[in-house]
Amino acid sequence: MRTSIALIALFTGIASSATAQVTIADSDFQDGTTQGWDQGFDNGVSVIADAGPDGPGDFSLQAVPNPGRLRIFPFNTEDTDYLGDLLSAQVARVEFDAQITASSTDSMSLHAVVLAGDFDRWASLASAEVPNDGQWRHYSIPLTVADMINVLGGNDYATDFSAVTRFGFRHQDEANQAGGSELSSADNFLLIDNVELIGVPAPATVILPLLGAAMVHRRR
Repeated sequence: MRTSIALIALFTGIASSATAQVTIADSDFQDGTTQGWDQGFDNGVSVIADAGPDGPGDFSLQAVPNPGRLRIFPFNTEDTDYLGDLLSAQVARVEFDAQITASSTDSMSLHAVVLAGDFDRWASLASAEVPNDGQWRHYSIPLTVADMINVLGGNDYATDFSAVTRFGFRHQDEANQAGGSELSSADNFLLIDNVELIGVPAPATVILPLLGAAMVHRRR
């Protein structure tokens, strides 16, 4: 009986540990650099001192619309923690803080966007609805296979999330858009901070081998 109780306690602890989240990638911009974030055009992103949610001393990333098409799409193609095999990393969601300055003309619907290769593109079904009121808010967007939609290309989720080449956030009115939505003017300023790509390991990958070992021990 005591052995059974000990096993229950053991597996309870294992399950709790196994389902704990892990940080796959993160960006806080405290080193004063963009940490691999870009928009693909000059001055598309910049780091702003003392503008983060924690106030003085907290740096954040600012993204401005593309001057030609008035679209917002900050992405990362340099920090390898955001790229490559996110499937094996068991990516579950992205969390971040965001603000649109009160002087901006538009609110934004930010979808997480994942690119693989030259053509394949995925967007999150959920969006972060960021109002243009100058207030910082925390957002969480799920990234599992049930939470993403393929908007360009023909590969499946497993194939593309095993070979990610770009990760970012794009303002778009609908999830199933292959491209972003235009803003009403260039006077829109998006601030992002404390980006975290979160993975949640599957409990069975840890529990089942230990369960087998424990049952062998119990028979003895």
